[in-house]
Amino acid sequence: MPRCLPRAWRTWLLGSRDAVGLTLFTDRVVEHFHSRAGSDHLLSLMSALVAPRQHPRATSPRVLHEIAELMPRRGLVVVISDLYFDSAELLSALDHFRHYGHDVLVFHVLAPLERKMPVEGAVKLVDVETGEALETMAHEIRESFTAAVGRWLDELNTGCLARDIDHVNLVTDQPLDKALMDYCVRRSHLF
Repeated sequence: MPRCLPRAWRTWLLGSRDAVGLTLFTDRVVEHFHSRAGSDHLLSLMSALVAPRQHPRATSPRVLHEIAELMPRRGLVVVISDLYFDSAELLSALDHFRHYGHDVLVFHVLAPLERKMPVEGAVKLVDVETGEALETMAHEIRESFTAAVGRWLDELNTGCLARDIDHVNLVTDQPLDKALMDYCVRRSHLF
């Protein structure tokens, strides 16, 4: 079991008898492991997760429709992404999972800079997908930037809530294992 996972998570995963699968994707499915149980299978999944990869960023959530078709049995689908997609397209793709009876959990991962722009002075913003650059002063755009991000997050939260999908915001400067454990504790109190 990869050492990058906290010991408690490695122990839980190895002790679980649940079938687990994994799909890694960009604009296409890069790698897909069908759901199975067993420690050898979990080791394969964990190795795939920590393997270095050089793939382009996903530009559309359409691949999620393909992934939904790869999952014939109802289960829990966990999507981990920055969700930089058209909101209507994304919610439609998540609807596809719900149509097949899956419970859906979205871990929305963003860096602190992507949420509140905690920088001062001159900034150069570069769109990593198009290469387009914008040079400005942080104080000139901070308010409108923060408002636009807030509207986007509200739109995703509202869309997920309407579909009975858990939408969990994560920030990259917070330990992932703590954020996941906090979510699991909150969820366990609901049932």
